[in-house]
Amino acid sequence: MRRKLLVFISSTYKDLEDERQAAVEAVLAAGHIPAGMELFTAGDKSQLETIKRWISDADAFLLILGGRYGSIEPTSKKSYIELEYLHATENSMPLFALVLDEKAMRTKVKKDGAAVIEQDNPDLYKNFKSTVLNKICSFVEDTKDIRLEIQRSLNRIYEDNPNAGWTPIREVGDPSKTATEMASFAKEVSELTKQNAKLEKRISELTNSPEETQTRKFLRIKNILQNTMLDYGDKQLNALWLFINNKEHFVTGIHNASAGGREMGFLFHVVGPQLEIHGLLEDYKRAGVSYRTIKTSRLGNQFLAWDIEQRLLATTKKLSQAANTSPPSAMETNPQIEASPDKRNSPHAGANLPSGEENTANSKRSLRNALKKTPTR
Repeated sequence: MRRKLLVFISSTYKDLEDERQAAVEAVLAAGHIPAGMELFTAGDKSQLETIKRWISDADAFLLILGGRYGSIEPTSKKSYIELEYLHATENSMPLFALVLDEKAMRTKVKKDGAAVIEQDNPDLYKNFKSTVLNKICSFVEDTKDIRLEIQRSLNRIYEDNPNAGWTPIREVGDPSKTATEMASFAKEVSELTKQNAKLEKRISELTNSPEETQTRKFLRIKNILQNTMLDYGDKQLNALWLFINNKEHFVTGIHNASAGGREMGFLFHVVGPQLEIHGLLEDYKRAGVSYRTIKTSRLGNQFLAWDIEQRLLATTKKLSQAANTSPPSAMETNPQIEASPDKRNSPHAGANLPSGEENTANSKRSLRNALKKTPTR
């Protein structure tokens, strides 16, 4: 929608009739609305207040200054054009001034005589002109310059003040309909705001629940252990893989007795500290024995249970997807068949390890086999 600026035009009257007319035509040609004090009678205090209200309601203020100071307002002892100009500046209005240059004044004197030059209050005129020249202004030579400067200045004011101006009611639409729509929108926004508050509260409850907090903690530990690489001979093994694939040993306990062998010593002295850092293992000494034992803590057991659950969920999802996309495989039709351990590529992969119920020799042999088949980085 095109906005129309209300432009208040201030100037002395009789000596600048042609210039004012050119200004009015330029404002209209630009699609805006001109207004000026010639609509009112000078000397009436109530009329002066009315003029000030018009200026306050205007979107832009234009001063055309020639060689006259103009009629004096009795109370302030200042001219009306100066009072208008001061009112506009005090209200921080967008304003611009057009000042007739020396050539223009010589032309006017030649045409209209000395009456176009201030005779009664030359000092007041000089001071006012100095004030105007210290702010935004342009010198003009004739009415053509006036039209060009007004067009340029109004374009600038229009672009710099997007909230200024007047719009015809027919372009806005039915005010009552608009008000109804705004009320409907406000109600909808209010409802959406309430729903959003409820959702944010629910999200906060879920995010800060013990289950969610523990899941985030386990994911963080899992990521750290997965990226913690430990040297075992010529291999590099990640701590997560070692913990998961040797969980039977950590759950039942691993001690530092020399009879444990190299593999158990590796789990105790190298892997154990990495797990203890995160509270997954407990280190304690049994009464009456000279060795120490490490085993999973309560948090460690919870972590292992969580990992098993995550793996079961992932396996179930894969089987479900496979059932929907291809004929059933031998493993799907016979749950007793398991995938070959040495074909697994996961960083957690490895051969099946013996349970804690099997003897120590089998455990050591199984651990050695697992380490041999462990993926290296």
